[in-house]
Formats: sequence, structure tokens, C-alpha cells
Amino acid sequence: MITSNGNFGIGTITPNSILQLNGSLSMPVVVTDKNYTLTDRDYSVIFNGLSQDVTSHVIFTIPDPSTCKGRIYKITSLNGGVNGHHNGVYPDSNEYGLALSIPVIYAKDDDGTIRSSTSVYKIGNAVGGTKGYADRITIQSDGNNWYCIDY
Repeated sequence: MITSNGNFGIGTITPNSILQLNGSLSMPVVVTDKNYTLTDRDYSVIFNGLSQDVTSHVIFTIPDPSTCKGRIYKITSLNGGVNGHHNGVYPDSNEYGLALSIPVIYAKDDDGTIRSSTSVYKIGNAVGGTKGYADRITIQSDGNNWYCIDY
């Protein structure tokens, strides 16, 4: 149902937002243990392999943020614990857990320093993230950068 003010409803004849869905929503999901390139057909991507050294290092390639303003991805790595994080402690170098191809901004310090990383583990745990052994982040493009909008 499309109302006179342009609101669109599915499962309702009186939508109160631009898009209102009265029911469940099905989104695409991919589970992989290899390098993966995210596209406009992806939403949730789950890494279920091991990425624990330079030989098994896995990278998810995300698009240039200028090509997909507003796009949201949910990324999960099940590569936690001792295999991906050197006994749960994030080192500044040699982190072989799941990585992204482009840095994602996850914090801004009081002094204005912007913090970004390609490490899903670091993004998901550096700012009070407490996800434990399965690291999950939600990222969104503003047309210039990727931002972590949920841990």
C-alpha cells in the first residue's frame, strides 16, 4: 500500500514511515571459510573458518564507500579464541583474524583522533565490545568512509 504522502506499507494499509513492514524480513546470508568479496547482494556474511597465521589469513573485500552510500553489512567472525587472537589478547601486529580490505572507523578520541582498523576483532572489541569468541560488527557507508555502527 502506498499512501498519498509516499509512505509504503507491506502487510499494513496505514504505514506511518517511508517503509513499514508488518511481518518478518528475509535478508541474504553467506557463510564462508575463504576470502570473500561483498557486493550489493550481500547483507550478513559469516566467516566460519580459521585465520590464524599468514598462510590461512582471510580477507573480506568491501566496496569503496563512495560507491554505496547508506549500505549496511553485518559481518561475523567465528574465528575467536586462541586460534584467531593469540589467547584473546589483541596485538598491534601479526593479528591474523578476519580482516577487511578497507579500514572501518570505530571511534573518535577526546583529542579528535579518529580510530580505524581492518581487523574485525579489533573493531568489535576495542571500544568496550564484549562479544567474546565470536566477533560481530555492523558497518555502514556514508559515501566517504565505512563506520562501525554496532558491535
